[in-house]
Amino acid sequence: MEENQNFDINKMLEAIYDVLKGQCKEEGKLGLLFVFSKNVPRDLRGDKEAIASILFHALQYVLEKNCGMPLVLSVDAPEDFIHKEPVTFKMTNLPFKEEEILPQLQKMLAKELEATEASLCYTEKSGGSIEITMPLLTELGKRRYYRLPSKEILDKKILLVIQKSIDALSLVKMFKYFPMQVDLSIKTLHEERYRLEEYDLLVLDEMLYDTPHMKDLIAQAQRNSDLVVVLYGEGELCSEESENVSEEEYDAVPCRYYLKKPVTQERIYDLLSSFFR
Repeated sequence: MEENQNFDINKMLEAIYDVLKGQCKEEGKLGLLFVFSKNVPRDLRGDKEAIASILFHALQYVLEKNCGMPLVLSVDAPEDFIHKEPVTFKMTNLPFKEEEILPQLQKMLAKELEATEASLCYTEKSGGSIEITMPLLTELGKRRYYRLPSKEILDKKILLVIQKSIDALSLVKMFKYFPMQVDLSIKTLHEERYRLEEYDLLVLDEMLYDTPHMKDLIAQAQRNSDLVVVLYGEGELCSEESENVSEEEYDAVPCRYYLKKPVTQERIYDLLSSFFR
């Protein structure tokens, strides 16, 4: 195992996502989400090429029949990540039985699994899961992996208005890595519970932006507060390069910011750091 290859786990997964999305026959339908536990270091060391190959081919095999299938890849590590610890990559809610997927993956990935000292197993947990566990290294004694640049950023009020529950759960977990007040409204903005002007940041699913009253509610809140609006999705609604959005329509969008898929812990960190300084 080549232990001296440094890599950013966020960047690796983003690159894998982009390739898989390009291979998806249903354009824009890649249903892959990432979830990071708070114990996973950003910077790791290991056999970078072999690790990327394992994750890419495992995900590709699962998604090849239906790239729009909602699939979560969670990344976890022990609470005390001192130097060299096992990191687990788990795909959950798989529509396969063990005999339909495990032998094929073991055969396909045998060389890379051996090179990285990784294990591959199937478990009945979470509706059927594949777990890949491998020892990885990080900087000795490094504790918190995404440290916000200022204490003034702490305890901001954030509202997530997200269409799909599976997206919402992954976003909530990653936002709550930071000491923020995070509220969630699924499928629509529940006005009786959440008043936009009370929040510092609104993360709004791009599929919900054109729902009734949403634009008026955002405009009213921004007149009365410093609410920052970020759209979550594929990144097309606010794009200046979109041929389907006129300049007038673009200027009418009350944001210039996107939390673009795939969302990683690093993207959440960059988002918060850029808005709240």
